[in-house]
Amino acid sequence: MNKNSELIKLIEKTDLNFNFKKISFKKLQNGKVNNSFLISDDENERKYILRINSLKSNKFNISRKNEIIILNAIKEIEIAPRIIFSDPQLKFLITEYIDGSVCSKNNFSLNDRAILKKIIEKYQKIEIGLPKFNYLKHIKKYQKTISQKSTIDNKLKKRLEKFYPHLENFQNKNWSPVLCHHDLNPANIIKTDKGMKIIDWEFAGYGHPKYDLHCIGLIDKDDFFFNELINIINDLWHMINNY
Repeated sequence: MNKNSELIKLIEKTDLNFNFKKISFKKLQNGKVNNSFLISDDENERKYILRINSLKSNKFNISRKNEIIILNAIKEIEIAPRIIFSDPQLKFLITEYIDGSVCSKNNFSLNDRAILKKIIEKYQKIEIGLPKFNYLKHIKKYQKTISQKSTIDNKLKKRLEKFYPHLENFQNKNWSPVLCHHDLNPANIIKTDKGMKIIDWEFAGYGHPKYDLHCIGLIDKDDFFFNELINIINDLWHMINNY
């Protein structure tokens, strides 16, 4: 069975009435924890993204269920891809295709940052019935996952030992959680004719109000704690991804 046949078998599980003789698939660059394909529906002149979730999702502490809740919650403010079909078993997801220009560090202007800050403030006001994100538990799960496969080098181990008391103190503080993307970088931001859109919400959760703003360099550039928090999460993620 070729790859297109496998993809068609997936789509046949949906309630979408595609004319399979009139659609084509293009493999996109793999995301952090999934494989994605562009579906071109030539008959209706529409495009969609088919994302097949990787078995790595659990290693990265991702909740696909929460992702669907979040995408539905932010649907009204039109800043993210709309869900076209969500597999009940959470093995794949079909969303609308966002047509536009992907941002990069080199083409992300001060005006872009100002627009993005307003978008962040907008989605942070949306209340979602999710638990407060536990950054301490998240990082310890990453560390445990890595330890099952390899050894964490001494330099990183010492960083973690030094950082954990600060992180525990931070986690226990009485901060009010808000919706966080948790992977906000220019590659996940698309400029369109209808404004700026944000993709790849799989790491999103109910986190700290400063996290996304700090990720994209909008506040507290010299804040050691948030610099270290984000850098440690990224470093551990890369170690897991390289398995």
